[in-house]
Amino acid sequence: MAIDEVSVNVYGTTAVSFVSQEERSKYDGQDTSGHYHYTDVWVKKDGRWQAVASHGTRYDQPAPGEKTSH
Repeated sequence: MAIDEVSVNVYGTTAVSFVSQEERSKYDGQDTSGHYHYTDVWVKKDGRWQAVASHGTRYDQPAPGEKTSH
C-alpha cells in the first residue's frame, strides 16, 4: 500500500478521517489492486478515540498528481 493523502477534521469529540491509497492486492485469488479511498468517523469516549463508522471504495480516477497514460 502507498498512501498518497491523509486528512483529519476534528469537531469537538467527533473526528472524520480520509485516506487515499494505491494498493496491490488479491482477494480470494482475484486481483483487487487499484486506488482506494477510505473515510472513518471517530468519537472520543472516556479519553480514547473509537471508530464508529468506516467506508472504503475503489476510486477509478487518477490520484492527485498521478500521471495518466492518455
